[in-house]
Amino acid sequence: MFCPKCAENTYVKYTENGIIRRRYRQCISCGYRFFTVEAIDSDSYWDDYKNITKEYINPPKKEKTLFDL
Repeated sequence: MFCPKCAENTYVKYTENGIIRRRYRQCISCGYRFFTVEAIDSDSYWDDYKNITKEYINPPKKEKTLFDL
């Protein structure tokens, strides 16, 4: 990662883990400090996949009719 002020290399000073990962960085040459944020981007494909698998695992119950007796 490059420094936004002088475009030199930076190093990670500290990392906070969680749903969103925040990395605190510092420039090697000028000492400028900043942080970057990493977040997971949810893909709609997997949301649809989860809904489809739930339907197969728990199919909707069919109501009994006169023809089922």
